[in-house]
Amino acid sequence: MKRYLKNFSLAIPFLFVGIAALVACDFTQESFNIHQALSNLMNDLHLGLIPLVLLGCTRAIYVANEETKSIFTVRSMDWSDPNISTSLWASPRGSERTSAGESDEGYPHTWKSQYKSLVVCNYNKSATDGINEEGLVANLLFLPQANYTHDENSQEKPRLTITALAQYVLDNYATVKAVVEGLKQQPFFLVTSKLAVAKLNPKTNEFEVYFKPIGLHLSVSDSQGDSAVFQYVEEYVDGKKTGKSELVVYYVPEEEEDKNKETITVLTNNLYTKQLELLNKFKKDNGDFDWGNKNEVFRWDELKKYNLEREEVKEMNPPMNGADIRFLRASFYSNRLDKIDKNIKNKRPFIDETQRDPENLEGSHSTWVEDWSKHEGLARAVSLIRNMSTPLNVQAIDDNPFLASTVWRTVADHGNNRYFFELNRALYPLYVDLEELFADLETVKKLDLYVPPVKEGEKGIDLLEDQLNKGEKIGKVNHLFEDVKDNKWFYFDYQRSDTETSGSLH
Repeated sequence: MKRYLKNFSLAIPFLFVGIAALVACDFTQESFNIHQALSNLMNDLHLGLIPLVLLGCTRAIYVANEETKSIFTVRSMDWSDPNISTSLWASPRGSERTSAGESDEGYPHTWKSQYKSLVVCNYNKSATDGINEEGLVANLLFLPQANYTHDENSQEKPRLTITALAQYVLDNYATVKAVVEGLKQQPFFLVTSKLAVAKLNPKTNEFEVYFKPIGLHLSVSDSQGDSAVFQYVEEYVDGKKTGKSELVVYYVPEEEEDKNKETITVLTNNLYTKQLELLNKFKKDNGDFDWGNKNEVFRWDELKKYNLEREEVKEMNPPMNGADIRFLRASFYSNRLDKIDKNIKNKRPFIDETQRDPENLEGSHSTWVEDWSKHEGLARAVSLIRNMSTPLNVQAIDDNPFLASTVWRTVADHGNNRYFFELNRALYPLYVDLEELFADLETVKKLDLYVPPVKEGEKGIDLLEDQLNKGEKIGKVNHLFEDVKDNKWFYFDYQRSDTETSGSLH
């Protein structure tokens, strides 16, 4: 391809013009496809100049020990808004829920929680991530191709706003299998709204407000290591768009799983069928991952693998940190992370050099092995999701809107019933002992971590300031949860002024 670079020299400026035009538009399926095409073309040209389609959020599962069910669900939240409010909310059983707001269209879905849960709430409206008392984890991640089209006049089904989907799952199901069976019934229409975000205008050097459509998809996992992905996308029949939304479920029942070869464990921000096609390029006929073998050569400086028999070239880690790139990276690392079992190679080796003899080095020491710390799996899980992160306030190139910083990370420790949270704008991670929290949870409780002021002149809550100046919100934080006034849960959508339930919960 390089030999054609001269012929493409005149086309390169038009790539930049196209990118600039897309920056000014809302993020749609078409713009996503164009960005992907531009990214692939520039990779082929070996230009490596512009990071395209750098979207947010990665979720992965690490099974440290299958026998002891030492299982971790890890997740990062990448977002372009540096003032995304973040709180932890705990809910008892029997909590009344209403999915209402701008998007309910007059038929809000209502339900009552059957399980206690702990969730990460963003913008005081979205249960973005969380876990319930049965060990079921739900994660909402950004999906540009999300589609929630339905008959707005239909009274057939109530409406559930997308920001409530994870909460609905945690409230009603105990296992991944139950979630799959329940959501396949499609008991509601999903609806969405737009999010107000402040963005710096480089021409005026002033912040301006624009509105971003909320498009998300869902992943779930449980304490048995089961996992599924749910995507609401535009329906196609005979290759043609129908203008309707379709639920697509990716799930491999346990009886059909081939251990260590399942692929419903990693999720980022693209259509899952396309990401599985990408992953299948690295699989052999028997399902084993083929990250490298004797017929292939991997050169670190080129970030490629060369198959000497088939004369193939595979991109191992294309430039920057896009959705498909993170999907491959997370798949690679989660698959390659050692299990922590009784196998001798997975124990810690030590060397005794107390009898070291400079004249007989090889014969003057002995070795022994010990078990890893019982928290070694946690350390590896945390390191896995940190590896998927993007630095805070990284400068985009040519005002590219898709370079989003990692604002927080979570690690759900299914085996030890702990939920770890790490805000990138803080120095220390914190965690909640779930068994202790849920044991006597009878009222709604919350813990504010980062809450920007609602009005000018007011003071917000800053986790970094609390940690540095007060020495608070570090490590275990069970004792810092506070009761919520009137035992109310947050709204899942913006409230219209004409609704009886409008107003702030704070």
